[in-house]
Amino acid sequence: MKTVCLLGSSSGRNAGDAALMGAIMYDLDETSKVPLRYEIPTTNPTYVKKYYTNHDVTPISIMPWNASIRVLGWPTYRSICRSDLVLIFDAILFDRSLLNPLFNFMSPLYLMLPRARRRGIKMGMYDVGVGPISTNLGKRMLRTLVEQMDFVTVRDEGSITALKEAGAYQDDVILAADAAVNAPYSSSEDVNSKLAERGIDISREFIAINVNPYLDSWAGATAVGLDKTTFLAEYATALRKLWERFHVRYLFVCTQHMDVGITKELQDRLDPEMYIGIFSNRDCGHQDIKAVLGRASLTVGMRVHSIILSASMRVPVVGLAYQPKVTFFMATNGLHDYCLQFDEFSAENLESTISRAWQDRVQTRQHLERRLPELEAAARTPANLARRLLESD
Repeated sequence: MKTVCLLGSSSGRNAGDAALMGAIMYDLDETSKVPLRYEIPTTNPTYVKKYYTNHDVTPISIMPWNASIRVLGWPTYRSICRSDLVLIFDAILFDRSLLNPLFNFMSPLYLMLPRARRRGIKMGMYDVGVGPISTNLGKRMLRTLVEQMDFVTVRDEGSITALKEAGAYQDDVILAADAAVNAPYSSSEDVNSKLAERGIDISREFIAINVNPYLDSWAGATAVGLDKTTFLAEYATALRKLWERFHVRYLFVCTQHMDVGITKELQDRLDPEMYIGIFSNRDCGHQDIKAVLGRASLTVGMRVHSIILSASMRVPVVGLAYQPKVTFFMATNGLHDYCLQFDEFSAENLESTISRAWQDRVQTRQHLERRLPELEAAARTPANLARRLLESD
């Protein structure tokens, strides 16, 4: 049996991050010829134990009483050093709040991984998202981390650009895809039970709505500011007009615990006949979130993984690009006509974009049926690279 240490965001608070872990373990188990055991440094061992029962998983607690400041600490380093392979996943390679280990993962990895590498530990970057990187120190840390890797695969062109701008790009970097496209999802029976428990009826067509409170805080230095009150007012106006035109109801789907508050504020601005409820990962697993998104006729998403999980189920999507990674995914997959930038945000533009996507939903679904097999195969690229490393001993 081989041990794999997974380093990324693993608290269970974000359904996208949780889906990434599930997809990585699924693809590695399917690809590997030897049994694998996973160690996952996490602030929420209970979540890891509950939602990954199909794999041999050991959560490594990184709470303060375990001598850890999030991922920085003895438990993580010890896990790294006893593993046969260490994999970095998710979009944790950025330099915002670079020296704050409560928020930033890149600086702790910079301290730990070169030491582990000198001990002969094998390492890879598994379909990572890179950036933004804007400081000289951040660029230096990124270059050092890339130099430790046996392979580097990234999920989008934006990550390639970020690596090049930081001087960290190497010729063997592979453009793959977001691992979450291969994330497992709940059975119809399981998800029907959870919907029934919440009194949510999706027997008719519905649009899944996903929002978050970041608005455009990460969109870049040139971003146009947008306060929450204006955002909610404009968004609710667009949804009311769409209701009057199409009479299709909305299901609000939260993929991050912190998004529930702003979601409820948006829901409260609509008449009850317009929506069928809120489905949240606060009390459901990432597998349930993906399954429910797969039932939608259209998803209007802000969180990039609400968009990716929907598209992976061949559900047409509209992206509200609060971060560049939303734009990258939409553009790369031929969905740029349904991506709205924050400097274009208004009730009129949002309504127009969603209306167009709704009317085009049949053709878009057909497009996704053709496109997704390519993405799924690309997302498995690092699993094959990892298998070779694990078999090389």
